[in-house]
Amino acid sequence: MTCILRTRVSAALALALAAAATLCWTEHAAAQAYPARPVKLVLTVPPGGGMDTTARALAARLSQGLGQPVVVENKAGASGLIGTDYVAKAPADGYTLLFMGSSLPMFEASQLVHGRKLPFESGRDFAPVSLLAQAPFVLAVRADSPWRTAAEFVAAARARPGAITYVSSGPGRTDHVAGALFAAAAGLELLHVPYKGLGPALQAIIAGQADVVFGALPAITPHVASGRLKILGVVQGQRVSILPDVPTLAEAVPLPGYEVASWIGVMAPRGTPAPVVQRLNQEIVRLAREPEFARTALRASGLEPVGSTPEQLGAALRFELDKYTRVFRQSPIAVE
Repeated sequence: MTCILRTRVSAALALALAAAATLCWTEHAAAQAYPARPVKLVLTVPPGGGMDTTARALAARLSQGLGQPVVVENKAGASGLIGTDYVAKAPADGYTLLFMGSSLPMFEASQLVHGRKLPFESGRDFAPVSLLAQAPFVLAVRADSPWRTAAEFVAAARARPGAITYVSSGPGRTDHVAGALFAAAAGLELLHVPYKGLGPALQAIIAGQADVVFGALPAITPHVASGRLKILGVVQGQRVSILPDVPTLAEAVPLPGYEVASWIGVMAPRGTPAPVVQRLNQEIVRLAREPEFARTALRASGLEPVGSTPEQLGAALRFELDKYTRVFRQSPIAVE
């Protein structure tokens, strides 16, 4: 009886080892052959705009590194849900990738808090590949604004509660959340004026119809270069290399726990073979650290190059999801 039992255990072990060996060989073969056809890089925003431009620059250089075309496909709508769900349900073979930003965990947290079930979970349905870059958030005003510093803006806001307006690209968007959290942390009463997109919101500032904007640097940079806007402070906890002389908002007013991050990265559907993820990661990290690409495709647009391990992107996703879950449970802000 013992002999028969041992024989059965040995046979089962042999089958398990054979299956593991087959899986390893299959993944290795997939990595060796990858990519054998064009790769799709899916965006959840319409064509045009900073994120689209960065994605196309990345796709062009990835095409060279991978030896196959990398095609950008825009699937906008429903606060990014359409494109994100599309990639989540795509075959896990490395041929459909998601070019995403930190607005994804913010949106996911809001839906979770408000009891709305999503067809995907970022931590469950995706394989992180790499962070590409960070986009510092800044406080900006018209170039002819009387406020020269963030401290002057704060003093004016305290003197006139509810009279100073800040614009956003829409209710619950990252720029709205950044402004609302700043007002709460600084003890200010600011009037939120939402627009249908950041373009119209910035035009309102330029035209003198509103006062300030809390926006990602890539969107603000062209208007600063043209002399229509000026930056008063950086929203992050520390100064950024792109704007070494611009102080943080925390240098002007105590803001315990206030920091709004904006970053972009690439993810694949869950189950994508590890060697394929590693190949993609190596290419993206290489580009993020390549001086010419970093200068022309990232820093020129107001982005800080990063390049990370898949694990670091996964950790960033979890951190942002946990942070915004706490924020939305304590605040009436809702992402629509």
